[in-house]
Amino acid sequence: MPIYAQKYNKKKQELEQKRKELQQKIEETKRVLEETKKKQNTSLQTLNTISAQIKTREKVINNIGQQIFELALEIDESRKQVEVLKADVVNLKKDYADNILLAYKSHSSIDKIIFIFNAKDFNQAVKRIKYLQQFNDYRRQQAHLILNTQKSIIETINEMIALKRQKMDLAGIKEEEKKELEVDKKEENQVLNQLSAKESDLRKEISNNEKAANKLTQALAQLIAKEIEEARAREEARRVAEEARLSKLNPKKNGVIIKKDTKKTESNTFVQSPESLKLSNDFVSNKGRLPWPVDNGYISEGFGVHSHATLKGVKTNNNGVNISVRKGTSARAIFGGAVKAIFSVPGMEKVVLINHGEYYSVYANLQNVSVKIGEKLVTKQSIGEVYTNEQENKTEIHIEIYKQKQMQNPELWLRD
Repeated sequence: MPIYAQKYNKKKQELEQKRKELQQKIEETKRVLEETKKKQNTSLQTLNTISAQIKTREKVINNIGQQIFELALEIDESRKQVEVLKADVVNLKKDYADNILLAYKSHSSIDKIIFIFNAKDFNQAVKRIKYLQQFNDYRRQQAHLILNTQKSIIETINEMIALKRQKMDLAGIKEEEKKELEVDKKEENQVLNQLSAKESDLRKEISNNEKAANKLTQALAQLIAKEIEEARAREEARRVAEEARLSKLNPKKNGVIIKKDTKKTESNTFVQSPESLKLSNDFVSNKGRLPWPVDNGYISEGFGVHSHATLKGVKTNNNGVNISVRKGTSARAIFGGAVKAIFSVPGMEKVVLINHGEYYSVYANLQNVSVKIGEKLVTKQSIGEVYTNEQENKTEIHIEIYKQKQMQNPELWLRD
């Protein structure tokens, strides 16, 4: 494979893999949308699903555009390579023709014999014989090189034709995706119009969601604060015990009294053991590469403040991300750690809190839990089943990530 082809091959494979993953997410949203429509009840979940599908389809279109751009670069490199090879062939043929002409002028065997016997001594005669052999070998090599270069030109042209065909195929797929995008946007507008007539129901739903989220936030704040205090107390106890041990073993050294460390750990300080520190560092080193808390699904609501899709002037806030999945989907730990709490919140169902050093991951909206407090988990270990709202036909997990008491955007930590 030519160097320029190797240069683009890896990038093309990555882009194609990404496109397949995005297409898989579109299939997921389609399936969820079909299930939701069976209820014949247009809801905010329907709108979120369509919106998620639109975002994913836009990513697919951008991905295809990038693939087409990479192919255009590769085709251009192929074209340049063909021009270089053609120039090489011209030079090789000229050089070969000159050698043939020279050989023709001295083609006589007698001339060659005279050339050898005119040598001053035996050593020079041997050198002249070797020269004639090398000259013949050089001509054969030139002929072989010309044939190989011409073969390379044909191969490169065929590769260029294949690349152009790929480019055309991708352009066709891109146009189809654009058409599908227009269909999705029309459907989104239809759902928006239908939901606008249900303003009171939507406001009630938003209010209930906010209450549930606030209760979860309060519960997490208390639990994490308790964790930090317990870590601080353990460190304080260790420090006092260590001072007592040193004082008992060697209260004086060379007549100088050892000064005790009177510095105390502040109550707001999160103290880590060597094991905890390693776990924290491992968690940080995997930022942007952590697995999703479910095997398949799509983000139905992202992190942070969002303007409501239908209610003007209304904003909603999400401390984590919501991921829509299939009914019966298992939730799993995004990283190894210890289960610190299992509790329930009205509107958020069962919740699991997992510690990863100074980091925490939170899994809410679980129907049941298959782990227990204190249990040490490994990455991707199942922790329970995601809850399904049968009335709205919605199966959605809510995940949050904290660094001590600081909220993190899970989308920056999870693998894209």
